[in-house]
Amino acid sequence: MSKNGKIRLLTEHVNIFACPLCSTPLHVTNQTSLVCAKGHCYDIARQGYVNWLSHAPKTKYDQSLFAARLSLHQHGFFAPLTECIVEGMIKHLDLETSGTSGTGKLIKIMDAGCGEGSHLVDVLNSMGNKTAYELLGAGVDISKEGIRMAAKAASPAIWCAADLAKAPFADVQFHCILNILSPSSYGEFKRLLADGGMVIKVVPESGYLQELRETLHGASGAQSYSNQATQELFESHFQLIDRRRVHYRLSLAGPQLEHLLKMTPLSWQASAGDVQRVLRREQMGITVDLTVLIGTRK
Repeated sequence: MSKNGKIRLLTEHVNIFACPLCSTPLHVTNQTSLVCAKGHCYDIARQGYVNWLSHAPKTKYDQSLFAARLSLHQHGFFAPLTECIVEGMIKHLDLETSGTSGTGKLIKIMDAGCGEGSHLVDVLNSMGNKTAYELLGAGVDISKEGIRMAAKAASPAIWCAADLAKAPFADVQFHCILNILSPSSYGEFKRLLADGGMVIKVVPESGYLQELRETLHGASGAQSYSNQATQELFESHFQLIDRRRVHYRLSLAGPQLEHLLKMTPLSWQASAGDVQRVLRREQMGITVDLTVLIGTRK
């Protein structure tokens, strides 16, 4: 999608936005900015995303990490997870999957902590293949590198470099908020969730990337991981209506092993020797072990 196309998308759906500083509505001006009633101005970058950040945050999530995750997505690394998420959305939003049912109804999906946008793009594509609903995707991340990469993709979606704690959207906008292996801002999620909407949070289980953890960090890396506290915190904010386990194994070789190392923070504290030991492997079996939590407003 061209920058002009992205600006048209912003203009068509400008009502979903609210100024993160004063909560007033915004409008697109001169195809260069979003401006609120009190004059706060947010630039539309040449790639077509909106920069809501007042300063550049410090983060280890850089272009090489996002490029690696994009490559793994393109090779189907997260495909079973995408299908689980879409099945949950269709079931719990009571969406029809046959004929032209739903045509004309707009379903708004926000990915909170979207990175380079691969998860959101995959979900939108899968939903588009299974339903006839009109879909609007909005991806938010504090990393401009990730958002810049997302905005270059062909998929029509709104991309925002923004702080999740001060999301640039009006109240009760989204039918579904995705939060996939990323930090949460539950107060904002509750504010943004539409009536009857849902939050879908994906958290790692004990087996997630266990082979990589054992190789990079030895016995300490192989110790059992518990996400109980994370799940309990989610349930303290939302009514849990579904919990799904996604568990599968893949075999990665060559460049894809390198992409996995670049994608995961597991390699950040590993020694150079341990990283090279992984890279010298012709192939490696990798476990993906995740829990998908689906909740609604209490």
